Amino acid sequence: MSPDRVHSDIEIRALLDELLRLEDSGALFLSVYLDTSVSAEGHRLFPLYLRKKSAELSDMLLATEGDGRLREFQENAEVVNAYLRSELDKGARGVAIFSSVRRGCLRALQFPLPVRNKIVASRAPNLDVLIELVHRNLHYCVVAFDQHAARILSVYLTDVQKRRQLESSVPSDKAPSSGASSRLRFEQRLQEHERLFWKGLATAVDKVAREEKPQRVVLIGTQANVAELRQALSPETERLVALAPGLPPDLADQDLIDRVVAETERRQAEEARLLVDELRHRLAQDYMAVAGVSDTLIALQMGRVEALILSAQFSPAGARCETCGSLFPAGAESCSYCPGKTVRVDLRNRMEKLAEQQGVRIEALKERTFLDFLEGVGALLRF
Repeated sequence: MSPDRVHSDIEIRALLDELLRLEDSGALFLSVYLDTSVSAEGHRLFPLYLRKKSAELSDMLLATEGDGRLREFQENAEVVNAYLRSELDKGARGVAIFSSVRRGCLRALQFPLPVRNKIVASRAPNLDVLIELVHRNLHYCVVAFDQHAARILSVYLTDVQKRRQLESSVPSDKAPSSGASSRLRFEQRLQEHERLFWKGLATAVDKVAREEKPQRVVLIGTQANVAELRQALSPETERLVALAPGLPPDLADQDLIDRVVAETERRQAEEARLLVDELRHRLAQDYMAVAGVSDTLIALQMGRVEALILSAQFSPAGARCETCGSLFPAGAESCSYCPGKTVRVDLRNRMEKLAEQQGVRIEALKERTFLDFLEGVGALLRF
């Protein structure tokens, strides 16, 4: 299959769901995540990482699985390299490619922001980087407006997906200089035009919320104008409203998005700190929380996890039963639940895939915390 260039969050989530459904098989999957941004000197640095990592994987596969697996890896590597040579956009700052020649599968995503470099050869797609990107980046409907004009921007991954402009039709004649009744009629026409503008804007925003399903609707305008628009929105859209106080609505599109993204990142960092504090508090009270690989794995596989929290350094190997699929810390040679044997797996990837399938909140930390001293992983429990 040919790769799809996917940009909207709905399409990315649909592809993630598709890849999550692909079970382990005898065929090799090559999962490639690359930071393709350009250096200050105008060069992309990912080819160096790609060559180095590919050489390491070639040596490892030859030593552990033999010539046949090495040839399969080389076939997939050539597919990935061909895609990078011919399909990578100049403006792309990140790319994710999933290739399995034997399974007839090639999927590729290009992003307007960098992703964490990672290359994995395994029996199913490696998805932790993609899962973290989906959880970290929200789809926004940004509405910048005053009483006469509005911009509606659909924003995802720092890109404006769609842009709509609304203008109010105002009376063409000027306010009369005399005559109380004339002035009153003129003011009434102005109020009617303004009422129709608020109604039309609310209808347009409701339509975006209904059809594109953003996680937030950010309103940028004066306090009075925001209050006026909120009254006209549907209850479903109103529940999505987030405010960006202090932002002038006449900022250029990119400046506006940069400010909204920066504020979003600040709030997400604060939410992550609060989540870590909650984990620390619950662990101290021995209440509805676990930490460490073994205890977190058990809770996750029992469906008890409300939020999975991983440190930036968490990247352990683990084991997966070939018969029942149970996960274990590294070193487990046989399954504790059935007679099956285990195979080595990327434990972070497996844990995040399982959490995503269960609808669990996933928080991948960027800063060092106390969790780094507890094997880098913990969870808040729902029961």
